[in-house]
Amino acid sequence: DIELSTLREQVTSKGGTTAEAIRTFNEHQLSDIIAKAMQAAVLRAQEMEKLF
Repeated sequence: DIELSTLREQVTSKGGTTAEAIRTFNEHQLSDIIAKAMQAAVLRAQEMEKLF
């Protein structure tokens, strides 16, 4: 098995479009945004479960 970060490094050209997108994601804490969105979805699912 290969680490995700290693795979990304192997397929991302330095200075390329994907590298720039990843840099921007990191700069704007995309992983934090995704985590918050997932938490909100779980909470909403729990609320909806009580309705049905």
